[in-house]
Amino acid sequence: MINKANILKEISLIFILIIMFSAAVFAQNPVKQGNRLFKEKRYCEAIKLYDQYLKHYSNKKIFLKRGICNYYCNHLDEAIEDLNNALLLGSYDNDLFLYLAKSYNDKQEFENAIFYYKKYLSYIGNNAIKRKNIKNKIKRCANGIYMQYEDSDYFIENWGTEINTSFDEILPLQNTSDPKVFYFSSNRNNDSINSGKYQEYRVENNYGNWEKLNNIKYPVRANNNILLDFMNNGKRAIIFSGTNFYTGSIYFSDYLSGEEMQNFSEIKSTLNTKKGFKYVQMVNDSTYIFSSNNYGGYGGYDLFITGKRKGKWFTPINLGPNINSSYDEISPFITKDCLTLYFSSNNLNSIGGFDIFKSDFSYSENDWMKPDNIGLPANSSANDYGFRLLSSGKGGIYNSDRKDTGNGKNDIYWIYFKKQVQIADSLKEEIPFLKYRDLNFDKTIISENKPVKSKKPLIPDKSLLEKTSKTDTLNEKSKPESQKTIKKEDFIIPYVFVKNNKFRDNNKTKDFIDKLAKLMILYPEIKVEFIGNSFTWEKDNSELPNSVKIAEDLADSLKTRMISPERMIIKGAGENIPAAKPNGPLVSKNIIKKINNRIDIYVLDADTLPYNFINENLFISKSLEDPAYKLYKAVVSGLTYRTQIYKSDSLSTNDIQIKYPDSSIEKDPVSNKYIYTTGLFKEYAQAKEFYKKLLNENIKNIKIIPYINDVKISSDKALYYAKQYLDLVNYLEDNKKYLNNGNK
Repeated sequence: MINKANILKEISLIFILIIMFSAAVFAQNPVKQGNRLFKEKRYCEAIKLYDQYLKHYSNKKIFLKRGICNYYCNHLDEAIEDLNNALLLGSYDNDLFLYLAKSYNDKQEFENAIFYYKKYLSYIGNNAIKRKNIKNKIKRCANGIYMQYEDSDYFIENWGTEINTSFDEILPLQNTSDPKVFYFSSNRNNDSINSGKYQEYRVENNYGNWEKLNNIKYPVRANNNILLDFMNNGKRAIIFSGTNFYTGSIYFSDYLSGEEMQNFSEIKSTLNTKKGFKYVQMVNDSTYIFSSNNYGGYGGYDLFITGKRKGKWFTPINLGPNINSSYDEISPFITKDCLTLYFSSNNLNSIGGFDIFKSDFSYSENDWMKPDNIGLPANSSANDYGFRLLSSGKGGIYNSDRKDTGNGKNDIYWIYFKKQVQIADSLKEEIPFLKYRDLNFDKTIISENKPVKSKKPLIPDKSLLEKTSKTDTLNEKSKPESQKTIKKEDFIIPYVFVKNNKFRDNNKTKDFIDKLAKLMILYPEIKVEFIGNSFTWEKDNSELPNSVKIAEDLADSLKTRMISPERMIIKGAGENIPAAKPNGPLVSKNIIKKINNRIDIYVLDADTLPYNFINENLFISKSLEDPAYKLYKAVVSGLTYRTQIYKSDSLSTNDIQIKYPDSSIEKDPVSNKYIYTTGLFKEYAQAKEFYKKLLNENIKNIKIIPYINDVKISSDKALYYAKQYLDLVNYLEDNKKYLNNGNK
């Protein structure tokens, strides 16, 4: 007999299983779809699907993913809540701590951000690149903490959702002849042809209300078209047009009013926009300031000035090390009086990403002053750039991709000054920065629209090149390769004399530094060594620090000519290598001081160049000549050893260096630290005895450093030179880690 109770139980069980299976399928489908969207970086769409799942279930992985989605959709509070829920459920995923740090960072809660960045550091192991990146973020958060306690002279405001969208709105401009009219670029989707490309928009602001927002029409519709600046009182526009945001050409265009650009004509100039170009400002009708990584410099993108004088373009001039750094400097803006420069940089003085900096021009220094970060709230943990001063002087405009107050990616913001800035009535005829600088004119460009090809190849400096007659050239061509000779030209290196602890910046020195810079640009393999010598008649132990500072100053003059500091060796020898007897007759005091206060210069790694590098002779009478100078040159030729006693961030007088002879201070251009050494030995055994002596005097953390021709060498180079200098084997035996590293 059929048991009805059992049948009912079985039906109920099946029914429950069906419900459970349906619920599981329901739960899996949104997660599966959400994960697909997450992988495609469609974060805002994925949130809705994760929401469906998390209404019924708790899952640490889904909380983590929804937290990341909320971060990218600018929902910072929701992101922090989700990530903390994942943490409570036991998640220790690396991304959990990273996105908690980023969320707090973008809320400008820098202390919390530092806490979670340090947590993230403890989980990522020894990945050098990641660790360096996070440590830099921590440094920038520390900058933010410091700036939070500084008074601000302004406040900011988002342009609002009438202008800003979920796409990029960047590079705002004010019309030079009609202050209520503004322009900006955006990659918002308008039509199928220009989808995702940057196009220009015009809008009017009447007493705080936005009106007449229109897309400007260009002759070239398929390109990214970005309005860079105006000239001729707003009647002529400067347009960037390219297949992407950074590669293209710059055009003039007639712009009378309304929504259309007419009569495009490409600008032929020294400003190369085919690669390595970011942002330009028309300072006046004949001068451009721009950002590029295409002309050498200090690293990353640097700021340059170029323009026309008397119809000829001069080659771009780097704004120098006070402005440019080993990081990126972009979006420059110079005020009408040409005395204040705004720009953005992602250097380690920023709060995060690109920050806006300000620098004033100093007439006394004939250079830009060290820039100041304009601080919070204009700058943030995100990227802040594209700053332009309003014509009223009451504020400025710029764009930022911050998440705490943004609507999407990049938004445009107002800056309102608490105190109005005085604006010059008209542009200066010449920028003070350029007034006393030599301009090198490019002979290939003589007009805006018609580049002229030179019949002969251009040479940076004819005086630097090999001079051969036509007959010699023909004879050389007829010889086999093995018999051809390189005819070398003499390259004279002068002594640069010093007065009052400053090198004499006369025409002779300037001409030489110009010539040296051109040579180094032409031959990127060579380096240069500056050895400063300082002497005072009444000894006061300041000679050694003074001497390296003097050499640094001369090196800085070479940096302004776009030579990287990594190609310079900067050293101070104090009064250890006098060319004239320090104890000479009192009547010759002035001559002795002049000869012993100098900078010795040597060009290195130049054996294959077509030049004989000859150091200028010092004309010293036999009665004043100090044999120590010639002896020093003989000793440092080839292999020598010094003892490094310590490194420091600052210059100081050291008792050990005063006590022992042959002391020096070297500036490391990479770490910017000063390296203090003492002693000078031809054999390793002598250096080792001196090393032991210093250890017995309780001097710690010292080490022996080998030099070849008075230039410090690395462990790898030591292995290489050991074949030529057998004494290096003794050094390497005592430092077997170098041998082991070399054999790996």
